[in-house]
Amino acid sequence: MVAALFTLTVTLRDYLATPFSNDPDVIKVVAHIAIPVASGFSLWILATVCMSALEAMSRMRAILILALVCSYAITLPVGWALALPADWGVAGLMTGAAIGDAIKFMVGLILIWKGQGWQAMSEHAVHMSDLAALYLDDANDALSIDSDFEDDGENTKLLNEILGERVPINSTSSSPRHAPSSYGSFSSNDS
Repeated sequence: MVAALFTLTVTLRDYLATPFSNDPDVIKVVAHIAIPVASGFSLWILATVCMSALEAMSRMRAILILALVCSYAITLPVGWALALPADWGVAGLMTGAAIGDAIKFMVGLILIWKGQGWQAMSEHAVHMSDLAALYLDDANDALSIDSDFEDDGENTKLLNEILGERVPINSTSSSPRHAPSSYGSFSSNDS
């Protein structure tokens, strides 16, 4: 789909502005920046898919570092250098964005394939889902306790107490607010 949109944009670049303007200068400028814009957005889409996969893997630190480095250390300086000193204008800005997103995409792919094992990640995801379900069950119980009258602040206080609890991963407690001990330990490796 990304390749199809890129190809369509590049193929029709001389006609993209015609629905909006008959001015030959506008048509020429749009045709000139069509390739960097199509490249930039195509690579942005691919980088976003990688970042979503990393988010599903609970690799938030990696996403944050990639976003900061690629945006502030690569995209902005390269885009500025190409737009102003190199006199590429908007095409330079979009080329800088494309370069930053290309690096984000490539590093994201490496982190996905060289990261944690898929089995460990799926077990961790099931564990986190079970914890969320336990929290929601407790929250629903707290809300239904006093559902016959208006909240005088006690329901809110009780809900905050329940949702504010920390659940240990290796809990052996039989309390319904603790995760079953069968999950064992899981250590996230985000470096």
